[in-house]
Amino acid sequence: MAIDISPMVSLGLGLNLWTGYDDYSYDDLMSWDSMNWNNFNQSIDNDVSGFNAITGILFRPSPWLSIAATLESPLKLKVNESYAETFEESILGVYTSDSFSGNYEYKISRPFRGALVAAGARSRQDHIQLCTG
Repeated sequence: MAIDISPMVSLGLGLNLWTGYDDYSYDDLMSWDSMNWNNFNQSIDNDVSGFNAITGILFRPSPWLSIAATLESPLKLKVNESYAETFEESILGVYTSDSFSGNYEYKISRPFRGALVAAGARSRQDHIQLCTG
């Protein structure tokens, strides 16, 4: 959302909602014969969510010069992770297995960040050519 507060100054504000997921799985079966084999399975499922805001100002001091600045609030992401693995093997027909699983929650954050940019054209004709290609 943005608003012109004067012909030379515009202000903007944006709210960002971050969501996503990543599902990873790995399967490895090694078999030498029906009595000697092993099987390893692993899965990691992540759900990510977070939010932040960004604000900006655009200043047009002349028809050929624009100056803009943005400030983005810290990004805070929450990650919910499910982890599971199993290992099975048969050696000379003797079967063994082991498994592990867990759920974890952790947070990732990024600090404030900002930008300052300027754009200009040598003349109004150059500006029109730049904008129209």
